[in-house]
Amino acid sequence: AGRWMSGNFRGDSEHVEPRNRLVIPAVVGVRRTDRFVMEAVGTPNTDDSGYHESITRLYVFGIAAEIAGHPSASFEQGLRTLLSSPMATSTWPLQYYTRARLFSPEARRGWVEPDLKATP
Repeated sequence: AGRWMSGNFRGDSEHVEPRNRLVIPAVVGVRRTDRFVMEAVGTPNTDDSGYHESITRLYVFGIAAEIAGHPSASFEQGLRTLLSSPMATSTWPLQYYTRARLFSPEARRGWVEPDLKATP
């Protein structure tokens, strides 16, 4: 079965939950780009700075849910909706995670399930 292992997705896409068929490639792309940009601007990827896997996945899940909720919206309409939503605030992830869990080294390095409410 498909699953996340060592920060990479490996597995047969037929066994992946339908929602994750969109999310998996998005996370892989964002992860690669974010890590590259962080390193290029001199921000080290450590336990307390740089790329954050759980925040990245949470936002990708949130964006995927918005897209699914508005299938006929144009790109511009969808972007306006996202930018005017609570997801556009820096505190949005704290609806899903306690501060301690979200900013733990484990959540930064890998996916950690939210402890306040389920992902969108």
